[in-house]
This record gives sequence, structure tokens and C-alpha cells, in this order.
Amino acid sequence: MPKVLCSLFGAVVALAPGAASAQYLAPEPPVAIVEAPPVAIIEAPPLLDPVGPLTNEDAAHIALMNGIVVVEDVDISMWDGNFEVDGEDVTGEDISIRIDRGTGQVLEIDD
Repeated sequence: MPKVLCSLFGAVVALAPGAASAQYLAPEPPVAIVEAPPVAIIEAPPLLDPVGPLTNEDAAHIALMNGIVVVEDVDISMWDGNFEVDGEDVTGEDISIRIDRGTGQVLEIDD
């Protein structure tokens, strides 16, 4: 019996390095690359045209978006019918913005 154990132990010692290296030589399984479905691009709806002429509040909001920090006065000009918004900018300087009453387009910024 001791001879059988010795030969069995010898076989294990002889085959162990081969079994250990076989783990490293085995090729890795193939990886399936799945492409993601295309992403749907959602466009913003078109902006609606104003129903009528802009209000004083609309002109004040447009002026706030274009450099005025403090709105002091919103008037309608007598000579062209457009808004004149007076106020202050970030630095505290007086600023005046002319806004088209029908379209809301900024016509002039007077620092």
C-alpha cells in the first residue's frame, strides 16, 4: 500500500502544475456586444406667436433678460409706439432698452 500512495502522490505532484497552467491557457468565452436602440430625439414645439401686442409686464421681462436688473419704468413711446424700459444694470448704471411692441424684439440698448 505505501507504494501505491507514493505513486499516487507522485502522479498528483507531476500533474498539478499542468492542471494549474491549464486554467490560464483556456480561452475566454466570447462576449456578445449588443447595440443600444437608437435614442429618439424630441424636438421642442415651436414658439407660439403672441396673440396681440405685448403688455408692460412682457416688456419688463424681456428687459430683465437683456441686462436690466432693476426695472424702474416702462413707457410706450409716443413717436413709434414701442416700449422704453428704464432701469439699472448689474453695476448700478442707468440703462434704457427699446423693445418692439408687436414682436418683442430688442431694438436698442442704451447704456
